[in-house]
Amino acid sequence: MLSQLKELYSLLTAEQRKKLLRLQFLVVLMSLAEIAGVVSIGPFMAWVSARAKISKLDKDYSNG
Repeated sequence: MLSQLKELYSLLTAEQRKKLLRLQFLVVLMSLAEIAGVVSIGPFMAWVSARAKISKLDKDYSNG
């Protein structure tokens, strides 16, 4: 499979190769942004949960 990719790459012009490399860079950048978005869900949910617990404790303390 790698040999086929090399063969396809050799068929590209210099301008097409530059565009392909830029496109690959953007794909990697986009995937890293996607990973960061997914990873950030955990800490956000922990923060929301902690805020809800604090709010509930505050209401319980105020009432009693």
